[in-house]
Amino acid sequence: MHIQAQNQLFEHIDLVKTLIVYHLNLYNISQLINSAYGFQILLCIMRIFICQTTSYYFVIDFATSELSHDRSVATSAQGLLGACFGLSTSVKLILITLSCHLAREEANRTVFLLHKLVLREDLGKDFNKEVKKFISQVSNLKTIFTACDFFTIDMALLYATVGVTCTYLIIFHQFK
Repeated sequence: MHIQAQNQLFEHIDLVKTLIVYHLNLYNISQLINSAYGFQILLCIMRIFICQTTSYYFVIDFATSELSHDRSVATSAQGLLGACFGLSTSVKLILITLSCHLAREEANRTVFLLHKLVLREDLGKDFNKEVKKFISQVSNLKTIFTACDFFTIDMALLYATVGVTCTYLIIFHQFK
């Protein structure tokens, strides 16, 4: 019975060592993706911001002309197309930021799960030693997606983009 428990412990230790290697590989892949597509993501987010701002400006312009009863077919089409295009660019931005944010959060959740493993005393000192190595690796290698290292792509970017877009819309409307 003791030999079987010892073999299970060695299997668990080997599993943790394998997970350490897998985590390092996943981190390297995320960094490769970040470096390969960082510039494209930067351009995409810039385009989304510009398209979003102009589209919503057309929507506001349509709404104000609707209130002043200065409507025409072209103005109605402009307002409808602006709303559709603005919504589609907003959805693109939400998908980009949400996917990067969720990937980062899932990678960071690993530390929490590993700390739960360390608290288990029935797994042995050697196992805890390997898990602590894994915790050190996961803590030092944070998965972060950036756009050419200009800014982090997460939910804060989405909130900032909404705020800046609203600010520009107010400024554009005042200069009209």
